[in-house]
Amino acid sequence: MNATQAARDFARENGVDLNEITGTGSGGSITKPDVEKYLADKDQG
Repeated sequence: MNATQAARDFARENGVDLNEITGTGSGGSITKPDVEKYLADKDQG
């Protein structure tokens, strides 16, 4: 799994498993906005 350092840090701070997120960054990498969207979607569900 490829993720930016900011995404990794933010995910760790929020208890998010990056394996649950589909990345939208270059080459499919997970970005901080991907993690933010995941959390927002999770809160709505």
